[in-house]
Formats: sequence, structure tokens, C-alpha cells
Amino acid sequence: MTTVLRPGPDRVMRYARIVFGIIAVGSAVTVAAAAVLQQVDPDQVNWVVWVRAGFYTVGGLWLLAVVRDARQKAARTAFTRLRVICVLAPLGIAALVIAPDSGYPLWMRIEQACFGILMAPLAVALFKPSVAADFRRARQAGNDRAA
Repeated sequence: MTTVLRPGPDRVMRYARIVFGIIAVGSAVTVAAAAVLQQVDPDQVNWVVWVRAGFYTVGGLWLLAVVRDARQKAARTAFTRLRVICVLAPLGIAALVIAPDSGYPLWMRIEQACFGILMAPLAVALFKPSVAADFRRARQAGNDRAA
């Protein structure tokens, strides 16, 4: 994959690709596990499990496309989306994990906690000035070429 980013920011985008790939695959496995558990122990699966697992599977795939745009084109909008999602998602996950009446079974809380732990360092890295600078510079360079 070609990139217009310097090595440091490119490393962050590669890590983002790994994180969101793990989330997409992990969530797809969760859907399969929910299907098995539905037959074996129906008390461990409710509608929120299906909705969250499906949402995270589709969302993980979408975020892989967002990372691709950010990495290949230094797309500032894609970079901004990643920043917002990587800050808000771990906060929402933390609320789900610690809320006593969330409706999520323990096994899914553990899965979601793992996703949050993977995303938190990515959120920190995305806010480093050296990473953000590449997206500003690429945008400015693109505007210079258009002029």
C-alpha cells in the first residue's frame, strides 16, 4: 500500500489498521459464538448482544476503509473521524463494562473491554502533533497543487 505519510504517522495508521481488523474479526467471531450460545445456553445471548456484535463487525470494516483513506490520501476528514471514534468508543465501552445493569453478559463485557484497551493507545497516538502535522501538510500541499 502506498502512503504519503512519514514513517511515524504511517506506523500509527498501520496500528489503526491492525486494531480495526481485530475488532472486525473479533466481532464476527462474537456473532458466531452468539449463534452457538443461543442453542447451548440461551440466557447468555439477548438482543443487545446481536445488535452490538453486528454493529462492531460492520463498523470495524468501515473503519478499515477510513484508515485506508487516511493512509493513502492523507485525508484530513478520515483522520478526524478516526480521532473522534478512538476517543468516544473507549468511553462508551467503559460505561458498558462498569454499568451493573447494562444487559450485556460477562463474556461480552470482557470482549468489549479488550476492544477499548486496543483503541485507547491509538487515541493517544492520533492526537500527537507529529501525526496530525502530516495530515495538515498533505492538505496544504494538495491546495498548493490546485492553485
